Amino acid sequence: MSLFCSRRLARIGICGGGLCGWLFLDESRGRRRRWCDMKDCGNREKARRYYRQQQKSK
Repeated sequence: MSLFCSRRLARIGICGGGLCGWLFLDESRGRRRRWCDMKDCGNREKARRYYRQQQKSK
């Protein structure tokens, strides 16, 4: 059975990291996953946010 024809279709998400755009299957408990992989896109996005906050506070 295809993923796109199953109930799990609602769990497919698009990575919110920069220019990534990968699709991923969100199997987290709260269905709040934002990135395809925390080690790559999630880490970069958090580092960017931290850098911007540091720049604003100066």
